[in-house]
Amino acid sequence: MTRDRARKRAARALRHNVGGSYSAAHWALTDPKQARAADIHRRLANALRAFGWPVETDILPELGEYRCYSGPATLAIETEQQEWHPLSANLILSAHAPLMHEAPDELWAYADADQPIANLVSWANQAIAQGRRQALSATPGNHTECDICGDHYPQTHLLGVSDSAEDQQGGFFSFCPSCMFDTDIGKRWRPEILSHHLDELLYDQFAAPAGWNAIIALFACAAAPDWRRDLQALWHGNGILPLPATHWSTPEQLWLWLPEASTRPAALRHLGCGASLGAVMNAIDQAFPAARQQATHRLNREWAENAQEWDGPPDIDPITFLNHIWPASIAYLISFHTQSQERAEHRSPWHLWHSLELDLGRFDTMGRSDDDLSLEATLRHSIDVLASLLKIDVS
Repeated sequence: MTRDRARKRAARALRHNVGGSYSAAHWALTDPKQARAADIHRRLANALRAFGWPVETDILPELGEYRCYSGPATLAIETEQQEWHPLSANLILSAHAPLMHEAPDELWAYADADQPIANLVSWANQAIAQGRRQALSATPGNHTECDICGDHYPQTHLLGVSDSAEDQQGGFFSFCPSCMFDTDIGKRWRPEILSHHLDELLYDQFAAPAGWNAIIALFACAAAPDWRRDLQALWHGNGILPLPATHWSTPEQLWLWLPEASTRPAALRHLGCGASLGAVMNAIDQAFPAARQQATHRLNREWAENAQEWDGPPDIDPITFLNHIWPASIAYLISFHTQSQERAEHRSPWHLWHSLELDLGRFDTMGRSDDDLSLEATLRHSIDVLASLLKIDVS
């Protein structure tokens, strides 16, 4: 006969009914407040996913907090009582950003967690949206020039590569998201190093330009499906210890900032201040079910017209390839549209779009052999079709 058999049976039943680990269920039975917090945590995570947000959760509480990581922020159900806190007698829902805990707080807000889950989702959306607006307005002066286009950004919002082709980890050549694929940068960057810098930038800078999410989406869609596993080995080989973010293997889980509802396409107005790439893509595909076919038709026509110059059409199926790049095209269009709204006083981030030249010479570590022209043409036609349908100016 095992000790405390009834409690163990109850813990297994709770785990079966509400999910989570046996340890969490056992602890929840021991402390009713923990049980309530665990239940709110689970239901909130599910509601945020239904709202279109990417969500990752901790199974067990840490320091009295049940945490979920949704887009750029940490949301936590706090169970520890704090004397200074006006809601200390209740469970508290807190929102914290950026994700990097060592970075200075750019968002810290809290609410009573003992209320309907729909209210908590609405509060989280409003808190993150307001935090983003405040972070953008409080960003230090735009004093650093992009070395390609000359536009000014906070220094921490630019990425850098070395001027020397031999030293790939230098930081002497600063560039913005619009100039990522400019020929002046060429082959100076390496995907395995740049991917780490992108993760670090977005985890550390709550007000980072929205366009960087487009670059991540393009990298993730251009890479082989198992690139995140290879990326982890490449990071460790370069002395980088953290794990790559999940969006490198599942780009549909990438967070995209969205413009204010009044300035965004109608198809996206039901979403929050941001959403997962998958949620944005589903909304656009539902609103414009023929969009992919239109882009494929334009792509086929270009390939047919240039077959002789290109020594025949690319050795890939255009429909399969377009479906593969489609999420990146949506992320590119929506992220740079958001950036143009958030930086309205600056030049449009589309100023280099029509001279885009993708040099995939550094993509060889990403496990795909797609040629530059195929990716470039697919991205261009997809974005042009989407921009026309969504009435987004990319001039």
